[in-house]
Amino acid sequence: MRDDDGAPLPEVTVSAGSAVTEGGNAVFTLTASPAPASPLAVSVTMVAAGEYGVTAGKRTVSIPTTGSATLTLATADDSADEPDGSVTATLAAGEGYTVAAAPDDAASVAVRDNDAAPTVPTLSVDDATAHENEGLIWFTVRLSAKSEQWITVRYRTRESTPVSAQQNRDYLDTGWFKHHRWEVTFRPGQTKQRFYVWLFNDNHNEAPETFEVVLHSPSGEVGIADGVAVGTIVNSDPMPAAWLSRFGRTVAQQALDGIAGRLAAARTPGASGTLAGQAFAFAPGSPAGTGA
Repeated sequence: MRDDDGAPLPEVTVSAGSAVTEGGNAVFTLTASPAPASPLAVSVTMVAAGEYGVTAGKRTVSIPTTGSATLTLATADDSADEPDGSVTATLAAGEGYTVAAAPDDAASVAVRDNDAAPTVPTLSVDDATAHENEGLIWFTVRLSAKSEQWITVRYRTRESTPVSAQQNRDYLDTGWFKHHRWEVTFRPGQTKQRFYVWLFNDNHNEAPETFEVVLHSPSGEVGIADGVAVGTIVNSDPMPAAWLSRFGRTVAQQALDGIAGRLAAARTPGASGTLAGQAFAFAPGSPAGTGA
């Protein structure tokens, strides 16, 4: 195309500067060829990908008679972790110039995010110890970092492997109540909570016994770092009473049962045995040493 004087209209192109990190300036260069005889107003449409503070829409850039102009756009440095983005300048048609064909009619500057991804809080549960006569054993659940959300996590009990403490004999198993939700709740900003498990006291003298609690099914954006804790139940019974109640009668009864069984066994008249490596047997009425 030509102007009113028959001279060809300048063709305008746009090129992009280097990629920037958020907070830096996105730079574009507009070039008119041939250079205009007077300042040339060129229309540019801006499009931003990502939240980097660049307003989309049209801008006007004046290209001087030198034939080149720079368009500089500041990006915003925020604290949000977000995908990398870009700023794109596309030439729009206007008076006194022509727009170059693609790809010289548009250019993009990449914008890199500089914020670290947020750390996901994690849950863990501490081991616990209690004497059986305390009635309760308390476990502490910890959240690694404060959260702005309400967070809940469920828990359940299980026998350790190999089995030590027995469910519903030494402690109350959570599975006993089928429709109850055993869980702890963290309010926003809270990082520690506790829950307890019921213990059953007996009169048996015994070594410490263990069982386990398991965290599961957390809500919200949270993970589980250490979801298993060991509960140790310490004996509370004095030795003499515990021994008599648990072992005295049992051992005596077993001994009596064994003796009674031997006495009640069927008997065969006569005798048998081994003498000097030779087996012998005789029945009542047989001459001694002659065999049966």
